[in-house]
Amino acid sequence: MFINSNTKNPIFDTDTVLSGFTFRELIDTANANGEEITVTLKNMLNEAVTNAKESVAQNEFMLEAIRRYEKSDCEWIMTDDLQYCKQVGPLKFKLIQAVEVDDKCIICKPETIDLEDYLEVNGGSYNYNPSIEHLIYAYYESIEQFESSYNSFDRLQVLAEMIYEVESELSDVGNLTYEEAEKYLKKYIRQED
Repeated sequence: MFINSNTKNPIFDTDTVLSGFTFRELIDTANANGEEITVTLKNMLNEAVTNAKESVAQNEFMLEAIRRYEKSDCEWIMTDDLQYCKQVGPLKFKLIQAVEVDDKCIICKPETIDLEDYLEVNGGSYNYNPSIEHLIYAYYESIEQFESSYNSFDRLQVLAEMIYEVESELSDVGNLTYEEAEKYLKKYIRQED
């Protein structure tokens, strides 16, 4: 059955929206494809259901991330020698560290890493973009090795640490001994609490 897109139906008009499409677009698509209107409508509805399921899965992942964040102590933790991390949002981590150069330490500027800028939430989990995959290979033999080393939410913190280690900038505070750098970092995190 082909329908003229100028025809009005007594139940709804052609400007009514369904799954992002007006009925006028539905009718035009069916006519352009030579399909029955029911076939086109069924295809569009299936697509809408698939999109809704993906959206729910993404929301479930974010809800779980939010639940874990709300349950966490949100305290600074020592994640490495001269490196501290604090979760400040479901997918956000604040980090500060000192790096050793020629037996002296330089403090890196503190930075907040928002993993939403680096990950694609998909199907209740997340996918790495190519630059993050490359970063993982700098630390691990494979993505599988990285993923098997941590649960999905602990991986997020470790990933934030790796990003920070690569992207952090040096501050003006430098030429410190290891002990001085340690004291500086501890003073910084006390002031941040």
